[in-house]
Amino acid sequence: MERAPVSDGEGLAYQLLRVDNRVVFAALQGHIRLAEAGTLRDLMQALGQHPAEAFYLDLTGIQYIDSTGLGLLMALHKQIHEAGGRLHLLQPARTVLSVLRLSKLDRVFHLVSEEDASDLRSQLL
Repeated sequence: MERAPVSDGEGLAYQLLRVDNRVVFAALQGHIRLAEAGTLRDLMQALGQHPAEAFYLDLTGIQYIDSTGLGLLMALHKQIHEAGGRLHLLQPARTVLSVLRLSKLDRVFHLVSEEDASDLRSQLL
């Protein structure tokens, strides 16, 4: 399990958990924006070292995402897809979901609803 610190409550933190050989789960908290790009790149690197079929990013704790964050999520999606895996975004907050919909990225990412995310968390964790 790996963690990144949150700075002043406005950064980005993550907790990475390998569930088994097929599944990796990461819970994110804070903001995904330019200021946190380095932390998200660290997460991308960590995920690259854990090949799996399914990667679940729990976005419940993400309050804000900007265009840099969207670009980094797209890069993560591409990295995982090219390695033969699939990226799932669990329960994005309303504000994050709005940005994904406005940018039409809700058609690219596999979004997991609140109810399904709760069931999935209980199965995985």
